Amino acid sequence: MQIEIWKDVVGYEGFYQVSDLGNVRSLARMVKASNGKGLRKSPGKILIQCIRGGYKNCSLCKYGKIVNKAVHLMVLEAFIGPPPIGMQACHGKNGRFDNTLSNVSWGSISKNNKEDKLRDGTLAFGEKVGTSILTKELVLKIKKLLKEGIRQYSILKEIGFPIDGRHRMLIYRISSGKTWARVN
Repeated sequence: MQIEIWKDVVGYEGFYQVSDLGNVRSLARMVKASNGKGLRKSPGKILIQCIRGGYKNCSLCKYGKIVNKAVHLMVLEAFIGPPPIGMQACHGKNGRFDNTLSNVSWGSISKNNKEDKLRDGTLAFGEKVGTSILTKELVLKIKKLLKEGIRQYSILKEIGFPIDGRHRMLIYRISSGKTWARVN
């Protein structure tokens, strides 16, 4: 059985702690009574995590100011330290809802935007790109025609695209593997 290790949430020392398992708790402390008169003891408790912007967050309150903070950032800041310059939080193979210390790290923007998104299936390529004018079926047809030795002009005519520089460049980029390389 793994022992859960707790550390103070950076900026909320004495108020909240985060664990290496991705849990967040409030600490027992004196707070202003709901009637505004005097203080009452508030027991510590494990906080409920909600999804905001696609990531688990917790609402933290300090001196009456409520802030929503991403759990993965609290884990990294408490256990690893502040992000190195140019780095951002990256989730590992278990995905973005696993905020355990073993699944989060500071990493480069390109790592976060390329290999992680490719692994998680969230990388936009092919038809997933919002500006794409091609479908997988159309690309397969273009590649088949290219293999048969059909020229760009004839391919554009065959698929009903305008015969202009932009569309000829599209056929060239498919033939050279600069785009739609994953489609075979």
